[in-house]
Amino acid sequence: MLTEPQVLAYFDLNKETIVSADASQFGLGAVLLQQHKEGLKPVAYCSRTLTETRYAQIEKELLAVTWACERFEKYLVGMEQFTLYTDHKPLVPLINNKHLTESPLRCQRMLMRLMRFRVTATYVPGKNMVVADTLSRCPRKLLEEDDELQQNVKAFVEETVSAWPVSDKKLEQIKQLTQEDVALSTALSYTRDGWPEHREDVKLAALGLYTFRN
Repeated sequence: MLTEPQVLAYFDLNKETIVSADASQFGLGAVLLQQHKEGLKPVAYCSRTLTETRYAQIEKELLAVTWACERFEKYLVGMEQFTLYTDHKPLVPLINNKHLTESPLRCQRMLMRLMRFRVTATYVPGKNMVVADTLSRCPRKLLEEDDELQQNVKAFVEETVSAWPVSDKKLEQIKQLTQEDVALSTALSYTRDGWPEHREDVKLAALGLYTFRN
């Protein structure tokens, strides 16, 4: 079933998107799903062997999530929101709250890698995560050419995205967030009306941007 082409659905940016990820003592497994009228349909699968065998279980589960999101990043980067399914309950508040200073050092690094994704974690019982669980228990060995291909795809996607025009919706979002940011809104006001001649006259909020005024 996992290898039949007709099982996979085309990715649709407008559909509800879910990443289901799991870790076992053997490897990591994940599936990218989207909601259709007929129910959830898979878009892509991934798995790899686990070399991080000394990790605590919560670290393994967080690694599975982080690796899955990065593996599916060509679909997920830029999405306003997507859902993460995990069968490890302690992972839900860790991901949703992102309290870095309260997390173990290893988890902090992985949480920082997740910050570019707008993800909300949801607990799902393991019995309902059959695909991700199966993939984690029968992982595919990660080959060098897989990593090279991933790097090439990442470079291509980043180049393509950088050339895209900004949509009206995204532009409005940027404007709104700029107005809400004290430093940027102050700098914008100075740029429009003129920066103070002396550094000591600049408001504290925009002081860090003073050297970039020209």
